[in-house]
Amino acid sequence: MAGRVVAIISLVVVYMIGNVESTDESKEWNPKPTEFISTLCKDTRYPEKCVKSLSRYGLQVQKSEHKLAVAAVTLSESKTRLCAAFLKENEKAEGTKHGNSSAVTDCVETISDSAERLSESIRELKGLDKARGNAFLLRVSDVQTWVTAALTDQNTCLDILHGHEVDPKLKTNLTSRVTDISEFTSIALALVNRFASTQRT
Repeated sequence: MAGRVVAIISLVVVYMIGNVESTDESKEWNPKPTEFISTLCKDTRYPEKCVKSLSRYGLQVQKSEHKLAVAAVTLSESKTRLCAAFLKENEKAEGTKHGNSSAVTDCVETISDSAERLSESIRELKGLDKARGNAFLLRVSDVQTWVTAALTDQNTCLDILHGHEVDPKLKTNLTSRVTDISEFTSIALALVNRFASTQRT
């Protein structure tokens, strides 16, 4: 009888261990944010947005501040280009209504410029994992300057929209879109600055 009880207990233990291992494996593939990403996102101005947007890169990033910075700038650049395309779609209609100096036309220029600065940042940032010493300092400084300039361009567009005549419905739509990308770029800049500071120490 005692032997039978021991056998039953052993089977239960094996079953429980199997369930735990299965659960752990499922967690490994779960797209929830890693503790690493959550921790670094706390240093940004928009931590919730940071975690929500970057959590999908958890397996790719692992615990690399460099890879997280690359992912953040890449995401910002992609969204900025989509915003620039949307602005261009509305540029002609607004230009016809309010003349060649329409706010939308001005925003097309600043947001397109912002996207180019972010593209330059991605190219430079991807090579920084192998850079050392003064070479690293110079190159990461360039990235910080370009991402900062990209954010400035986006904020300039917001100022233009607020200060000029634009169809109210379109203004609300454009302001929302540009505000969104400016928040993503702010997150990217914070993570680039974090990466730069840890490598300098």
